[in-house]
Amino acid sequence: MTSRVSGKGGFTLLELLVVIVISSLIVLTVTLVFRSIIQNTKKAAVKIENRLYKSGRNRVIWKQIASQIPYKNSIDESSFVYGSSDSLLLVSPFSLTGNYRKGLIIAYYIVQLDLKKKYTLHCWELPIKDDEFSSDLAQELTALREKRVFNLLAFIHRQQDKEEISLFENARKISFEFLYPETESKKKIVWKKQWQKDLPPKAIRINIINSKEETEKITVPLLLPDTS
Repeated sequence: MTSRVSGKGGFTLLELLVVIVISSLIVLTVTLVFRSIIQNTKKAAVKIENRLYKSGRNRVIWKQIASQIPYKNSIDESSFVYGSSDSLLLVSPFSLTGNYRKGLIIAYYIVQLDLKKKYTLHCWELPIKDDEFSSDLAQELTALREKRVFNLLAFIHRQQDKEEISLFENARKISFEFLYPETESKKKIVWKKQWQKDLPPKAIRINIINSKEETEKITVPLLLPDTS
């Protein structure tokens, strides 16, 4: 005769074990489902956060480049602007971190390669002050524009209120391009690797290939006057 756990009308030990096993499986299944939901929610939140970060970062870069002005230290000098495949120098009223504020800033973008063969785009911002922009700094900017020796460290450490911003990190490739009409045919335009002296491009483009081999492009149209 089968033994009973309790008196008349109770469950057998086997039935009780079956109930315990089924209950455990239900709890385990529900736990796994909730864990999966939480993980998916976290992944979705991270993706949204990354999209918002990229969107915000790209928007402020776009604003700074688009709002640049052809700043001159004197009437006779050409504008302080320079661009190559790995650097961009401009003067703008827009700061990447402070938005529009009183006064102008010098923004210097430079692509740097680290020991792991990864690229980072840095930007240094320095406020322009009338009493500090007439000697060595002006000469350094002119040297940069004319492809002569440029003391980057002196430029970066010139002012205490400078600011360094890292925009893209661990990228496989970062480069600048400049849109110009073809010399022979003004109707055709091409992307070039150098800002032509005293001739502003129609647009500037930043090309980024990230660590996942995804390509990202930031294209900024320019409305600078033609000083040629």
